[in-house]
Amino acid sequence: MLPIPYKMKNVPFSEALRVVGVPSLDSPTLWLAIVCMPLSFYGDWISVVVCGVALLVLERWSCAPLLTSQVRQDAATSKAQPRFTVCAAEAADAAALTSLYEQDYLHAHRQMHEKSSAGASIKEWQAALGPIDFSELLMNSSDEVRLLKLECIDDGCDPSLVGYILYELREKGPRGKGRQRFCELVNIVVCSKHRGCGAGRLLFEALCSDVASNAPRHIGDLRLFVAERNADPRAWYTRLGFADAGWQTECVGGSEVRFLRMMFKNERLGSK
Repeated sequence: MLPIPYKMKNVPFSEALRVVGVPSLDSPTLWLAIVCMPLSFYGDWISVVVCGVALLVLERWSCAPLLTSQVRQDAATSKAQPRFTVCAAEAADAAALTSLYEQDYLHAHRQMHEKSSAGASIKEWQAALGPIDFSELLMNSSDEVRLLKLECIDDGCDPSLVGYILYELREKGPRGKGRQRFCELVNIVVCSKHRGCGAGRLLFEALCSDVASNAPRHIGDLRLFVAERNADPRAWYTRLGFADAGWQTECVGGSEVRFLRMMFKNERLGSK
C-alpha cells in the first residue's frame, strides 16, 4: 500500500483511502472488479489484469482534483501570511504614525470604555493617554526617545506602515549605584487587521535589540502602563514576561479609568 502523502493528513479518511488506491463503495471500478474477479476462477487471467489496471488508473484520476485543490489551498495560505520589517521611523512617516495613533490607540480606548466614559471626547482621551506630536518628535530626535516603525511587505507593492513602538530611556533616584535606569514603553501599536500574526512580538524583539545595542544599562528594566480593561494586551504582556507592579487612575469624561503598571525585570540582561 502506498503511504499517505504529508499534505493529506487533514483529508477525511474516505478521501485518504482514495489517494492510496482503495476505492469507495460507490466507485464504478469496484463494481468492475466484482464482475471480473469471478472470471479468474475459470482461468481467465486477462480480465483480472485489465480490471486491476482500470482500478488503479480510474481511482488515481478521480482523486487528482483532491490533490490539486490541496496544493492550491496550501499555496493560498502561504501567500496570505504577511511579511514584516522593523526599522527606525523617519520624518516622512509622521502622517501614517498619527493615523495609527488616533485610530488604533485613541479611538480603541474610547470604544473600550464607551459604557463607563461615554461622554469622553478624543481630546480627553489624548490627555489621559499622553499626546504625541510625531512630526516634532521625528524632527527633533534624541538618544533618550526612540521610535521604530513596523512595515508590511507584500510582493509587488510598496511597504505599508502598520505599527510602531515608541520608548523612552529614563533615570531617577540618587546618582550612583542606587540610581534607577529603565526603559519606558510609551506606545506599542499595531493596526487591527495585522494583529495575531506575530507583528507585536517582532516589534518587542526589535525594541529589546535596539535598547541592548544603544543603552545596555536600561535593558534589564522595562516598564509600561496598560488600561485595566485592555484584556488582550495585558495577557500578551504577561506572556512576554511582564508582571503587575501597581496602578494609577485617570479621570476621563467624569469617570475614573484604571491603568495597571507592568514591569519586565531581567537582571541578567542589565549591564552595570
